[in-house]
Amino acid sequence: MMTMTNIGKSTRLSAAAMIILALFAGCATAPLAPSAEQSNLDDGIALYDSGDYPAAIKKLTAVADASTTSTALQVTARKYLAFAYCVTNRATLCRAQFTRALALDPSFDLKASEKGHPLWGPVFDRAKKSASIPR
Repeated sequence: MMTMTNIGKSTRLSAAAMIILALFAGCATAPLAPSAEQSNLDDGIALYDSGDYPAAIKKLTAVADASTTSTALQVTARKYLAFAYCVTNRATLCRAQFTRALALDPSFDLKASEKGHPLWGPVFDRAKKSASIPR
């Protein structure tokens, strides 16, 4: 049976629980929106994936050349630029992008599924070998 004492305790506990929940809710943060560079990179990759290589090259070049872009995003942009140049039969530009990616990150490598591609796989291998030669 609920007595006045039990009702008072129950109300105090409910009020305390609500205060604690409100405090924790205030601590929760919304996920950060992607940076402009990340959004542009994602857009460039989407253009590449859809086969719009000229637009992808334009978007990815802007990301790769922006002074505010992180090294990781620059490397990814240069990788997709290389892919876009290779699939549009511009092997020299393809290799140049791989070379620039390797200059930014000497440990840069393609995924296993990307290495065997008949267009950019051999171009990447040549760029990687050239980058590993001491100058």
